[in-house]
Amino acid sequence: MKHSLPLNQEWIDKEALKLVKKLQSHNHTTYLVGGCVRDLLIGLPPKDFDISTSATPRQVNKIIRPSHVIGRRFQLVLVKRYGEQYEISTFRGQAENDDDEDGPITDDNTFGTPEEDARRRDFTINSFFYDPVECELYDYCNGLADIEKRVVRMIGDPSTRIQEDPLRMLRAIRFAHKSNFEIEETLRGAIFELAEQLEFTVLPRKREELLKFLRLKTASNLLWECHDLNLLKHLSPTLDETLLNHDGDLFTSYLNQGLEFVSDSSNPDELFSVLLFSMISAKHPKFCETLHLKKSQIEALCEILKNEWGMFRNEQDLFFQTLNFIKTLQDIKDKSKLRERYKTHLLKNNSMVTALTLASAYQLLPAPDLYFWASEYWKLLSQRRSR
Repeated sequence: MKHSLPLNQEWIDKEALKLVKKLQSHNHTTYLVGGCVRDLLIGLPPKDFDISTSATPRQVNKIIRPSHVIGRRFQLVLVKRYGEQYEISTFRGQAENDDDEDGPITDDNTFGTPEEDARRRDFTINSFFYDPVECELYDYCNGLADIEKRVVRMIGDPSTRIQEDPLRMLRAIRFAHKSNFEIEETLRGAIFELAEQLEFTVLPRKREELLKFLRLKTASNLLWECHDLNLLKHLSPTLDETLLNHDGDLFTSYLNQGLEFVSDSSNPDELFSVLLFSMISAKHPKFCETLHLKKSQIEALCEILKNEWGMFRNEQDLFFQTLNFIKTLQDIKDKSKLRERYKTHLLKNNSMVTALTLASAYQLLPAPDLYFWASEYWKLLSQRRSR
């Protein structure tokens, strides 16, 4: 259960380490937890560092300044340092109905031990606790064995745990693709049998999981596996239809190509634009040439984007505005004759970043024009940052 196991110290976030040390200095048992420990174990640099402690949220809030207590049913402490965000949770026990996120709000902050907290997590590979000061790893759910086998295994009965939170099906597939692991056979069978349960998950949570899919290099493979496991039609029927009835290979090619050129994977605008462009292009082969959709097609698409992907109206509008903006850039034949004021106006357009992503990925502008606009944009950005 307890292992002396020094992990890559260079990959451990310095601010997260300071927070752990601060809480430990006040005699609170404190660990790095979850995905960051998993990533360190399999040799991936973690992006997020979560912390769990024996201190209550109020105690954490008094010790760590500035910080903010957040959460409805179970409170967390949110800490921001130098643009990064850290969540500090208290070791959690099992309270009755504590997984019912849509139920009435009650004060059921049921705190527990590290072992109780570990056993209520979803997968064995996410149940580790790591003390970065003493370099000690705590493995309550035999997760190290599954790391060695490279398998994603549910803690407890997969069918029961999926019905507690159907989003765990998408998480299992994402973790498998991110880590190049296999989904354990019983869990895989439960996902296929319970795929329709995904429809009971609220749209904002499905939206965030879809965006996490798109941040992986294997996003297209992941969507295909969701299709094979009967999940995609409950996540996005239109995407499922694209793979089935249209040229799925063409969609895959467009998506892979587009994601390679995303400049900021934290930006939903770029990710959704690439996904949407890929889907439209797979259905309408001449779309890359015309960038044109009928009004009725746009209206139908907007309903899909709202109801299936959870895209906000401003995100939808930005995509269609970007198509028009690219057409504007295409129509400029002699850039040397551009007035400086008009050029600056174009560079400051809200669509410029997404336009550069799509134009680069799908060759929507001649190479010299693309180079000109990209270099001018980054020049303007550098000037802003230096002020």
